[in-house]
Amino acid sequence: MPTDHPRDSPTQQRKSTLIAQGASYRTGIARSKVAVKANLHADALAISAVRHIAARTSVVAGALLSLNGLRKGDMRALAPLVGSGVSWLAKRKALKPMARGVVALAAIGAGAYFLIRKRGATRSAPAQSESAPSE
Repeated sequence: MPTDHPRDSPTQQRKSTLIAQGASYRTGIARSKVAVKANLHADALAISAVRHIAARTSVVAGALLSLNGLRKGDMRALAPLVGSGVSWLAKRKALKPMARGVVALAAIGAGAYFLIRKRGATRSAPAQSESAPSE
């Protein structure tokens, strides 16, 4: 007993919908393959890497230039940059000389800070004693 289904039956509609969705899916897969092939060339990878580094550097520079983050002690934006810099220096055997230079600069900076602070304290001490009322 053959059954003749009209063309508009729900099963036929569902079947045609699934066939159309499958064709759309295959088209999307083909487009994705082309995009992946285009983006895996050396020049495209280099451009992507440079853009990523530039974006990261821009964020870190913005955080450093605002000085708001540094005053609050928020160094999270600077941590990845410091980590990559230390790794890069370690690969080139330049970490120890660089560390010595940083320690020397820190010592000079600390000495200058304390010297300026001491001079400021000695200069303000006579000014305070002169302004104090004498009986």
